[in-house]
Amino acid sequence: MTVFAVVLIVRDEERALGAALASLGDVPDVVVCDTGSTDGTMDVARAAGARVCQFTWCDDFAAARSYAEAQARHDWIVRFDADERLRVDATELRSTWLATEVASAERQGADRLFVRRRYHATNLHWFPRCHRRSAFRWKYPVHELLDPLPSRTGHDLAARGAVVEHEREDRPRRYRAILERALQQAPADPHLLYYLGATCFEEGDLMAAEEWLTRYLAGQPGYRYHRSEALLMRGRCREGRSDAVAAFEDYEAAAAIGPRAEPLLFAARLALARGDREQCAELVRRGRATPMPPERQPFGEWDHPYLLDRAAYDPSTWERCLDAARPPVPGRSEPTG
Repeated sequence: MTVFAVVLIVRDEERALGAALASLGDVPDVVVCDTGSTDGTMDVARAAGARVCQFTWCDDFAAARSYAEAQARHDWIVRFDADERLRVDATELRSTWLATEVASAERQGADRLFVRRRYHATNLHWFPRCHRRSAFRWKYPVHELLDPLPSRTGHDLAARGAVVEHEREDRPRRYRAILERALQQAPADPHLLYYLGATCFEEGDLMAAEEWLTRYLAGQPGYRYHRSEALLMRGRCREGRSDAVAAFEDYEAAAAIGPRAEPLLFAARLALARGDREQCAELVRRGRATPMPPERQPFGEWDHPYLLDRAAYDPSTWERCLDAARPPVPGRSEPTG
């Protein structure tokens, strides 16, 4: 059977790492690359049978992943993080699922394997989980991507029967400074511009977020659903500074890509907040009639884009919005909570 290595880069993951490793089942080689832990992370890794290496952190996730993968004994790499758990559908296959799927990919001449990941409760998407080290390199210091090498000869496959559950803890992610430095070297890179705008938005710096998202939208198109998401976030920035006209324009432009329903939901809520129940009801009508858009996955099949929030395609979400938009019954006070 094809051999492979599971590779993790970690820092201060003492509480989470043991459960992550235990969820993987039987793995021939586990490499845990520590980037500067001050807790018992490395002790947990060794106790689980992993080989531990250390990487001097330099604000570059691509460099850290490249170094960690170079320590693996095998060409097939399974990327994993301490805040993830592998959930295999069939309990009796839990210990061998990874090995079986990697071996199948090897037999079929593939060099990358996609597995479903649940990023949060309403987001489920395909994610590149296993790859041949010799066929790719890591690119970008944050939100790193696998970049195919010119010598790549294999293709992509999907592995079914399991989901990687993401259990991210809310803690500061110091990505902004890294992205700002990277943009000094590549000021027009759409990937960096998008993620810097998104990072500023997550930090609550709406002025900076709007500026970076506008720069992104004025440049190279990049990934189409990043454009939709950028328009949605910029609309929320403009709504935050009470420019409803510009916010509605961005929501409409975002909704047209796909088309997708999430921007219409934000537009409906904005209309309701402005007291325009008729506009809200029309946006609800459009939103509930919008199906989840399909997208061709790298392995050739059609499924849904990774950015979609499935809650926006749930009829109950729109029913609640519509209930709020209905005129109050005479003589009955409206709910305030």
